Formats: sequence, C-alpha cells, structure tokens
Amino acid sequence: MPRTFSETEIFTPNPGINARLRGLIPAFDRDSQRRVVKRLRELRDAAQLNMQSEIRAQIFRMLAELELGARLLHCGRQVEYGRELEGKTPDWIDEADGLLVEVVTAGPTQDMYKHADRGEIWCGFVETETSSLARDRFHDALLSKVTTYQELVVRRSLRYVIAVCGSMETDASPYDGRRVILQERMFNDRNHLSGVIYFNVTPFRSFDYIANPSADRPVNLDGVNLLPENLIADWGGTDQS
Repeated sequence: MPRTFSETEIFTPNPGINARLRGLIPAFDRDSQRRVVKRLRELRDAAQLNMQSEIRAQIFRMLAELELGARLLHCGRQVEYGRELEGKTPDWIDEADGLLVEVVTAGPTQDMYKHADRGEIWCGFVETETSSLARDRFHDALLSKVTTYQELVVRRSLRYVIAVCGSMETDASPYDGRRVILQERMFNDRNHLSGVIYFNVTPFRSFDYIANPSADRPVNLDGVNLLPENLIADWGGTDQS
C-alpha cells in the first residue's frame, strides 16, 4: 500500500518505536493510514508542549493498536482503523465480516513515565508471581471496555472483541489474563462479548485469544496466536509510492 507519510518522518524520539510505527503503517488502507498519521502527528506536536509522560502513554497505545491491526490483517480480516460508526470511533472494524475490535492498554502508568521524564528511577510496587497488581490492572482495563460498545454491537449484530495490551512494566502474562477471566467470570452475562485478546508488544510479542464460550456472535481468532513475528519486515522495507 502506498505510504501517506515520509519514510524519514519522526513521530517519537524513541528510534525503536519510531521504526516500528513507520514499518507498520503502510500495511493498512489509505484512509486508515491517514487517520493513524494524523493522530501520531497530533501526539508529536502535543509532546512539544511539555506533556511527555501523557503522550508517551498514548504513543504506546498507538503502537499496540497497530501491532494488533497487523495481526488481524494477516488473519484475513479487512480491518479499518478509527472509522466512525454511529458517532463512535472503534479502533478496528471489519464491516464486511461484522467484527469490531477495541484495544485497551494495561501498560506503563503515567506515574512511571513522569519519573522517567525527570531522569528518576521509578520505585513503585514490585510486581511478583504472587502480587495481584498486574492482574488488577488487567481486570480494570478489561472492565472499562466491556460495556462501551454493547448497545452498538447488539443493535448491529457485530462480533465484539476486546484486546488488552500489557507490557514488561505490568508483568501480566496471558496466564494472568485467562485466570482473571475464569476466576472473575468475566464472560458471565456478557454474551455480546465474543472474546478477549491478551497481547504484549514489549519486550517481545505474544498473543493469546480467549473465546467466550457463551457468545451470541462467536468469532475464531486463534490465528493471531500462530502468525510469524517478523510482521514489520513484511511491510517496512520499501516505499511503494
């Protein structure tokens, strides 16, 4: 897909994240690219107004959204980014297949970033195998999205999937995700929810799809667990414009 931005454009000072963003964007259709680039430029400009900690959290979310969208494309889903639907703007929608995917991050907190912006070491809770902090963050992130699109997906008979992205700072694994869903009975009385994806983009990529066994509109996304990891290399090497 032709690029809608310069191959040398800098969206964030972090060279690694910048390279990943530039490598992923060309995978998507032109309208999706324009929406992504517009948002990244807005974040870049806001970062110049001394809002680094808040913006870094949003950049992390954008990276998570694009990594997930790339996986969905490789699964054969014709997803579009940020397209308005009845006054709402879900992260990803495949209207032809009736699939809506919303991403939520359980990643680094703004408090962590504020310490980093001041050159300080963050000394918050240390999350361990027995700590519930990571699982609580996963639980809260998931709950925040459960009802957001409920009316819309029921009315339009859409499959609804929530994708929760963690990171090395949260220390929550796919095992924690499955345990939260099972122990907290997250699928109970939530038949509008087709399933949940738990994934990481740092320091390594991992994806785990958990289907709702009682979903009114089930969807099989097991393929996100099995795809090759070199997605950026597939799109980031050449400019096709």
